Amino acid sequence: GFSKIYPRCNSTDETLIHTLKDCPKVRDILVIGDLNNRLLDGNYDRCIDWLEDVLRELDNKVAVDFFHSALELLERQKQDAVSEQDGCYCSARDHDGFVLGGYYGHSRKSVDAIWAELEALFEGLNLASRLHVDNLILESDNAWLVNTVKKREQHVTILGQCVKQECKAFRNFDSV
Repeated sequence: GFSKIYPRCNSTDETLIHTLKDCPKVRDILVIGDLNNRLLDGNYDRCIDWLEDVLRELDNKVAVDFFHSALELLERQKQDAVSEQDGCYCSARDHDGFVLGGYYGHSRKSVDAIWAELEALFEGLNLASRLHVDNLILESDNAWLVNTVKKREQHVTILGQCVKQECKAFRNFDSV
């Protein structure tokens, strides 16, 4: 009696191989991550066969990063499928781009997109502190947030003051 439609993309039967490789949203991430086309386009009936090929193709550090990212993606998808909750996600990577850790949080209240971006910034700073990062590079696709962080001393809005307050955490790092 359960729906077999994959909630992330509303297509096909929900299978592990679809969740990890064939879902269009996941596939975009794998393409951006430059995964070998043979692994993306290959026809695999069993997920374990695909995972074994991935492990043969990738070195150990990259494989750990790949599986860590996959687990984070699955956790986010599981949380999103459970309810219509707002959430934020941030990840910490080393200078080579490999995942050091991640954070996913959600709330049952509806949050404006700007506030969700701020929450992701705050949680990212907390994550970097927990990982004892010395040099921090922050990235966001939200122009308002980037500009507010850069000009935090000049903002007089409530949002701007929240950014200014949280950016005091920059002192915990050698460079930001």
